[in-house]
Amino acid sequence: MNRRLKILVSAYACEPCKGSEPGVGFSLCCELSHKNDVHVITRTNNRTSIDLFLKNNEYPHLHFHYYDLPSLIRCFKKKAGVFLYPYYLFWQIGAFLKAHRLTKKKQFD
Repeated sequence: MNRRLKILVSAYACEPCKGSEPGVGFSLCCELSHKNDVHVITRTNNRTSIDLFLKNNEYPHLHFHYYDLPSLIRCFKKKAGVFLYPYYLFWQIGAFLKAHRLTKKKQFD
C-alpha cells in the first residue's frame, strides 16, 4: 500500500493558466497532488487566479498558504536594479519562517 506523502512546496511564482515560471510552479504542484497531500507557500497576489482555478477544478489534496512581504518592502521590487535581489532574499526568508510555523501545525514528509 502506498501512502500519500505530505509535501510542503515553496513556489514564489505559481499561477494557473500562465506560461513560464508561474505555470511550471503551479503545474508541478498539481501533478504532485495526484498522489500526495501538497501544501504550497506562494505570493498573496497569486490568490485570485488560484482560488478561481480551484473553484472550477477538483484538487482536494492541494492546499495553498499565502505570504508576502510588507507593502513598504514590496515597493522596492518595482524599482528593480540593486533592490531586486535583496527583495527575493527577504521573501525566501519570510517563506521559510512561514514554513517553520506550518511545520509545527502539520507533520510534513
